[in-house]
Amino acid sequence: MDVGRVHYTEETVDLERKENGCWIPRKKQNPLDCLGIGIEVVEDLGKGHFSKVKRVHCKKLNKDFAVKIISKQNVPKDYLEVFLPREITILQKIGHERLVSMEGALITNKHVFLLTEYLPNGDLQQFISTQGHLSEEESRRIFHQLLDAVTYIHSIDIVHRDIKCDNIYFDEDYNIKLGDFGLACVGADCELLTEACGSYGYAAPEIMEGEPYLGKRSDLWSMGVVLYAMLCGRLPFFDTTFDILLDSIYNPREKLRFHTKVSRDCRHFVRSMLNPDSLERIEVHELKAMDWLNKPIDTSTADYTSPAASMHSYTALVNSRNRRQSVAIDPTVEHGFAEHHQSKEDASANATVSDVLKALALRSA
Repeated sequence: MDVGRVHYTEETVDLERKENGCWIPRKKQNPLDCLGIGIEVVEDLGKGHFSKVKRVHCKKLNKDFAVKIISKQNVPKDYLEVFLPREITILQKIGHERLVSMEGALITNKHVFLLTEYLPNGDLQQFISTQGHLSEEESRRIFHQLLDAVTYIHSIDIVHRDIKCDNIYFDEDYNIKLGDFGLACVGADCELLTEACGSYGYAAPEIMEGEPYLGKRSDLWSMGVVLYAMLCGRLPFFDTTFDILLDSIYNPREKLRFHTKVSRDCRHFVRSMLNPDSLERIEVHELKAMDWLNKPIDTSTADYTSPAASMHSYTALVNSRNRRQSVAIDPTVEHGFAEHHQSKEDASANATVSDVLKALALRSA
């Protein structure tokens, strides 16, 4: 199979005649068989309104992949005709160690199959749920890698538009990869975008207001939300009422609260991305020059041996974190990431999506 290639085929019902004269469908065939690489389903990974994600094993390559299966019959027309083709085109174009790669795509008369690399250690939201919140050193390491990914896509004028903890995945060594380019588009530095899309709690305020916006600046806002979530175990701005959410961003009654152990430099770093005025919001090249990002990982702790600590050490850190109590902040307070609260948070978010964020409904697939 050629990496990134799009294949087309028809799904047909193969019938066989029984002794009583009735015609019945033969054993269900897997459309992915036409790729000729011996794909077998291993397990279900997730499910949305219009799609399913499965882990599959490729016999020919002796390798696992993730496949997203999208039903053409149930998906909205805009998603099928605009968002999905654009996602496939962008996935074919990008290539970076911090981005989830597409191995191939299969389009039939009934379904679309997106075959991507399989990342075994879950996503950042699950990781935060387990840990409660992350230290500055952990957060800095992860943010460095996220910044590498965003710097790359921005350098080729691609805007992600849905950067969030759920779309940041861990590989076998707990390095991150940014995925899900379903809302991504081409957007130059000064180009104003008008498609209102994003995820509730992560989308920049100018997008939520339905104004034309600078795509790369909106990505920076979402990155600030992600970093805050790592440090504090909750989102910086969240309310189930759309207008109250916007008001809390533009007219905060108090300063953004942080975990008690978050340093002054780190707080300043986060706030520089969470500036509601998009024209005053920091840019990538300015972020890279800020003091907090250029600090080495604290080598005085037992958890870290160097800024480039081995992933064996990092895996040990993850395991040890599982046995610790989080301090100073209850991760279930407000809009925390506790797993048993997740379904409630998802439900409230979906219930409050306005017309301004109509594309979010398309991406719930």
